[in-house]
Amino acid sequence: MSIPYEVLVSWSKPGKNEVSKQTYGILSDIITKNVDVSKIRLQGSYGNSTNVKDNSDIDILAMCRGFSIDNSRMYPIRDLKYHVYRSINGKEGYIFSIGSKTIKYRGGTNRVPADIVPCVECRVGREEAIALYDEKRNKIIYNYPMQHIENGESKSGFTDGNFKKAVRMFKNARNKLVDMGRIQESVAPSYFVECYVYNAPNDLFKGNEEDVFFKVISWMCNDQNTYLKCQNGIDYLYGTDSTQWSVANKTIFLNGLIDLWNKWR
Repeated sequence: MSIPYEVLVSWSKPGKNEVSKQTYGILSDIITKNVDVSKIRLQGSYGNSTNVKDNSDIDILAMCRGFSIDNSRMYPIRDLKYHVYRSINGKEGYIFSIGSKTIKYRGGTNRVPADIVPCVECRVGREEAIALYDEKRNKIIYNYPMQHIENGESKSGFTDGNFKKAVRMFKNARNKLVDMGRIQESVAPSYFVECYVYNAPNDLFKGNEEDVFFKVISWMCNDQNTYLKCQNGIDYLYGTDSTQWSVANKTIFLNGLIDLWNKWR
């Protein structure tokens, strides 16, 4: 028995965002008042409108001035996270903690958890990028969040909104597999699931929710390309770097999806 149509329809809908929106407003205001930032942006599922849980956790990019990735006279990027943390911790009663790459907020009454990503704007070749420092790995990481958002919006337009519906369906399927104990959550992070679905050809996103899910999972079963790009169109999706998805984990996820479709219960 395949996944019922009504389940797929429910999976395709975005989660409610009221508390996420309120939390973002408050935290972005605290950052703006206390840190010299050029921009503050949302990233992740909520920022991309592919969130599946009501009032999901949020990821906030804080693009800061005065810090450098090279040996200029500005402060080094490795000090940025601690500078932002000292600047905002305790402000307006909000308490934060330090992670490897981010500043973490646990959430509270009518507030969702958040990861604040202190970063600097830069260019990598011709591409607009952000740089952040990973303390655990002692290295600078380059990300392309603007390209990710722009490409997702473009594909959503080309597919009459069905791309983002499909992303939410596959993320909910992942959550179902995790709840069943079929896979561990770390096997298929939300970002990689979104990038995986993004690579499916646009013409597969035609039809109702059941049509789209079946066509995309069929494409996944037949796709042998190990050089797929992430949604940003720059990074390779598969690899051994900490920012890439292993082919082994992708296979575990895909096998779980196939079982879920063929043996729904």
